Amino acid sequence: MGRISGAQIGFTSKDPILKESGSISTGGFMSNPVADKHFVVGPLRACLVPGINTANDSTQTTGWCTSSGTDSQGKYKFAFDTATANAGNLCLFNKTDTTKPPVWCALPQITLQTTATSTTSAGPGLADIQQQQLAAAKMKNRMDTEPRFAILRDDGKLCMYKGTPSTPGENLWCSP
Repeated sequence: MGRISGAQIGFTSKDPILKESGSISTGGFMSNPVADKHFVVGPLRACLVPGINTANDSTQTTGWCTSSGTDSQGKYKFAFDTATANAGNLCLFNKTDTTKPPVWCALPQITLQTTATSTTSAGPGLADIQQQQLAAAKMKNRMDTEPRFAILRDDGKLCMYKGTPSTPGENLWCSP
């Protein structure tokens, strides 16, 4: 069984799981002793690091990491996005400069079409086109309202799934 520690919200168990309503802030981490790894949100980016806690992070070689951010105070939040065009995407956000777009997201961010191109009343409307775009990008949409969660698996990969930890659905993304 994994554990969580530090500045995070939304955890209801000691499993290394981040639910859609939760977040991990700079200094917080989740670990999996089976994998002997932890995922930590640092002052520049978030990374997978060997070991089950942050005690030796300064001497460890990091594994996979997100892109580096530009927050003016080095404060970040790892959470699921709620913006319409990116809903359900796992992202690293600037915590101080909140008007900036996410620093990194698991799934590619999309730009929704803003005008309908159909010239007949039988063609799809703008709302339908946007829903199709969201579905193709695996974002939440009218037809896909399933919750998302992230887990630090026993194989050491950080992954994002549809569903819940008790009834996981489609694997949407995993770290290398």
